[in-house]
Amino acid sequence: MVISMIVLRTAAVVAFAVLPAFGRSGVANAHPLHTSFAEITHDPRSGTLLISLRVFVDDFTKASNAHQQRLISRDPQSARQSPLISYAVASFTIADEAGKPLALESCGGKRVGELMWLCFKARVVSQPRSIRVSNRILFDTYKDQINVVQATLGQRKANALFTPGDGTRRL
Repeated sequence: MVISMIVLRTAAVVAFAVLPAFGRSGVANAHPLHTSFAEITHDPRSGTLLISLRVFVDDFTKASNAHQQRLISRDPQSARQSPLISYAVASFTIADEAGKPLALESCGGKRVGELMWLCFKARVVSQPRSIRVSNRILFDTYKDQINVVQATLGQRKANALFTPGDGTRRL
């Protein structure tokens, strides 16, 4: 357990220290690493979990457009929601301690160079002791995709590393 946490933290530090350099050097189009990063924090004042999701713009746009086309082929009315939001909500899920899914509501987003930051929030009744998270973002696009999730619930911090084939994790 300790070794896996060290490996997770080391991978996250290396990935997020190196990735910004690729964006500035013009190598971003090659995407030598396919990663996403999500940070979840509990805001007791608003009774919400705040989710910040960082993805590469081109990868995420490609995957969300393909997801939207699949939805439209089944139900033409599904085109009403933004493909970016629809794909994120379908690929990133949070449930409470009992496993009840929490509805994610978009609270905006912004592009910073080659990166896109998406914001979501989910209502919670009280400060959760733990949550269940599934992060399948871009697994349908890249076999080498790695998704890192960090959660802060009160004083407790937890991390998870998701790779293709992983299911839900308790944080």
